[in-house]
Amino acid sequence: MKHKGFTIVELIVVITAIVILASIAIVSYAFVVGDSMDAKIKSTVKTAGDALTLYENKNGSRVAASGYFGNANGMDTLVPTYLKTGYRDGITSTNSTTANNIFRWYDCPDASSGFVIYASLNNPTADDIATFGKIRTSCGHTATQAPDTGNPSYNYAQTF
Repeated sequence: MKHKGFTIVELIVVITAIVILASIAIVSYAFVVGDSMDAKIKSTVKTAGDALTLYENKNGSRVAASGYFGNANGMDTLVPTYLKTGYRDGITSTNSTTANNIFRWYDCPDASSGFVIYASLNNPTADDIATFGKIRTSCGHTATQAPDTGNPSYNYAQTF
């Protein structure tokens, strides 16, 4: 006599395979989302750095306030002339509780740089972290200005 349907063992094997595949997909998706957000953060660093450089070239000085981009008279004052309105919208970092804390900028007294922008990436590479440490040291900044632990913590830096 032929049985219709599946045995319990067959069902358990299929369900287990589906669960394993779903787990792999979910973990992969989380990394892809983090990596794409990091690309957006790096792009914003470049855009903001270029905008501040243009402002400085035109006006002969930088904006008055360094530190967080949202500080009064800080980086956000370059909107809309040098930066697009909402240039930081939608950016998130697991290393910062608020979007305003993801970026900081400071003058860099290093002879090769005018200023540095620090950022808080979600999935930094070993190179990102090493470059951050080198730049922070060469600019003479401390863990108070660009902390690498706590919240927010920074792990990416670019000089301009």
